[in-house]
Amino acid sequence: MEEIQKSREAYNQKVLPYDFAPKVTTIGELIAGVDCYWLEPDHPSPDSMIVYLHGGGFTMGSFGTHGKLASHLAAALRTRVLFIEYALAPEHPFPAGLNDVLAVYRELKARHPRYRICLEGDSAGGGLAVSAVAEMMNQALLLPEAVILVSPWIDLAGGYPSYEQNAARDLFVTKGMIRMFAGAYTGNMPLDFSNPRTTYLSQFPPVLIMVGSEEILLDDSRDFYRRIKKVQTDSRLSVYDGQQHVWLKKNVHSDASSRAFTEMAEFMDSVASGVDSKDNRLPVVAQQ
Repeated sequence: MEEIQKSREAYNQKVLPYDFAPKVTTIGELIAGVDCYWLEPDHPSPDSMIVYLHGGGFTMGSFGTHGKLASHLAAALRTRVLFIEYALAPEHPFPAGLNDVLAVYRELKARHPRYRICLEGDSAGGGLAVSAVAEMMNQALLLPEAVILVSPWIDLAGGYPSYEQNAARDLFVTKGMIRMFAGAYTGNMPLDFSNPRTTYLSQFPPVLIMVGSEEILLDDSRDFYRRIKKVQTDSRLSVYDGQQHVWLKKNVHSDASSRAFTEMAEFMDSVASGVDSKDNRLPVVAQQ
């Protein structure tokens, strides 16, 4: 716990080279007992929203560390973003954070049944998004219309070749960190219970996976893409050459970040067009 606390303090003190996006309003709200934040740009899409799950190894991260990034996401995609401050390990190990996400999602679907929801997560938040979709399927909930994963941490076991191949190039994540965070998140449960890699996915929404070529987590994205492509034909993998882990958070104004925001917007427009062409009532993806 002491090592986790030191990591949190260092993580919280990192200074980002940018501020909140202008003309994006932030409003805090308690939803289903979970602290959340709405980020709303001028003239947002009238029928869609993004639910954002932050990274931080399931043990760190908050609106304080990721809120600025979420505000620029809202501005770039002209879409309302709901930021969820889910419970963190080791104080609240699996499935506490997952349960928070599901509780908020149920409330959103009850309030806004006709909205298209895109579930987006970076790093551990990306893995949490995968686990959330699997649990939605298990509970016969209507799935989100789309999922965006940025540098997702999918396999908590950390056994892919890129963990060794990119060890010298990755400036932010190490295999030792992965092991520490996975142990804190899993707690006293077997790893397979909490590991997004071992979830059963017979369906999945259209998904955009984005990852940097320098990350030790590169193969998490590659393997998940190969796996999910068999379930969802509208699955896309973009490897950003020369980029580090969650490069958007480091600098939202870089060329690579601008390209990433553009790709997200085009992906969401494509998904929306596909939904609209099937039914102008904008249905969600129903269980089979």
